[in-house]
Amino acid sequence: MGRLRLLGLLCVLFVLGCDPGLPTPPGASSSTPAIEIEVVPPAPSDAVAPVSHFRLRSAARAGARPDAVALVVGEVGPRHVEQIAEGDPSDALSERIVPASVIPIEDDIWIVPHVMLERGERYDAVVGDTETTFPIVVDSEAEAPFERLWPPPDLPVAQASLFYCGPDEVSFEPEEDALFPDGPRGVWSPGTPSGAGRRCLRFDPAAAMMSGTWLAPPSVAGHAVAPGPVTIGEMNTIRALSCAGHEVVFGPGCAAVEDDRLTLRAPESPMLWVVSGGGLDLVFATEPGESRIVKGLPPSSSITLTVEVLYASGVWSIGPATVFTKQVRPHFVINEAYANPIGAEPDQEWIEIVNDGSVGGDLEGYVIEDIGGPTVLPAAFVGPGAMAVVVNETFSADGEYDAAPAPDAVIVRVEKLGKNGLSNSGEPLKLTRPDGTVISRFPAVPKPKPGASVARVTPEAPDGVESSFVLSTAPTPGAPN
Repeated sequence: MGRLRLLGLLCVLFVLGCDPGLPTPPGASSSTPAIEIEVVPPAPSDAVAPVSHFRLRSAARAGARPDAVALVVGEVGPRHVEQIAEGDPSDALSERIVPASVIPIEDDIWIVPHVMLERGERYDAVVGDTETTFPIVVDSEAEAPFERLWPPPDLPVAQASLFYCGPDEVSFEPEEDALFPDGPRGVWSPGTPSGAGRRCLRFDPAAAMMSGTWLAPPSVAGHAVAPGPVTIGEMNTIRALSCAGHEVVFGPGCAAVEDDRLTLRAPESPMLWVVSGGGLDLVFATEPGESRIVKGLPPSSSITLTVEVLYASGVWSIGPATVFTKQVRPHFVINEAYANPIGAEPDQEWIEIVNDGSVGGDLEGYVIEDIGGPTVLPAAFVGPGAMAVVVNETFSADGEYDAAPAPDAVIVRVEKLGKNGLSNSGEPLKLTRPDGTVISRFPAVPKPKPGASVARVTPEAPDGVESSFVLSTAPTPGAPN
């Protein structure tokens, strides 16, 4: 019972006949056990949860090999089943096979997908050795699972400490469980050890664990959790940061405090952060050396925050951080750049600046700088949350070949945007205040393509992080990315 406790104490068993279009398995006899499929969490075959585990009862006893078992998107035919049995699926079939752990346990074989199944999609569980298929349809109205924030994918951690978060607060009594199969035992609880992170689920292992790869249950306390393996490996050494003069100590990191926000600088090790107090209850993970903007602080105030951190060692730390916020002001950010237009160059090039602050401000005297040199901006008021599109004097807003600016965008015309226009091969940009302080940076990559822009995923996405910027084939000058 211990091996299956994490998969729920109750299971539903439904027996599906083999696809009538498939031949009878060669050599089959009355002594060959029938393979049955069990879905965890319990659900009818035409409405399984997007995060489910599948137990093929008696499959191992019937002679099925794990490498001849697969979960496939869509319906399969006899030739597909044959390819899976032979371990030689075509390229087209390989693209349809769901990434999963296929695990033999005594008489049975388990299929544990590593990704969420698509709502409303049909899948076939295939046992190639016995030429058996089980059709499965995913519930089209199922709720999204809780997102796994810790550990990040592909990050080996020293302990199987897990953290998943959803949209709403959760409340349940702590419950014992184990990771699959025969993995570390531990306890699932809501939130952090201090009670913060109330939208989250936490798993604390009961003891240290040898290296290995384990799987979380498909649901905890009635909440689906995102699938994916958890790898136990060696612990990385964490070096304390030395904070600069304008920064304050913030847990194991450092923070530059502004008006309604602070910029966190994380150590050179991945970790999970939970920041609470002052109206905040934030949960996020950082990559080594990442900067992260924490918003929502009251300006011109003294605030004591609680900073909890989960390290790759599985250890939690907690401590206070008192910050003194400054007077409210605008926050201008380079949000999108269009360097390779379909129309005339450099006429139709532009750079979008968003005011991510809570008050408006004037761009006069601010400077955009590229490799070719500086472009000083003229007077232009940009309200809170509003966007300015900086363009050449010759820019045409008719949208004949390129996307037209949003109707409410602030158009800022300059004599020349860059020395000879923006580079089609990509170039770094920076925005500075009139006093020379750099307040926003934009990368040279990804390289812009004709008709595509480079966009920041959110205004608060940090500079210097590759995942903060994407190539957009539908540019949005003056509108949210």
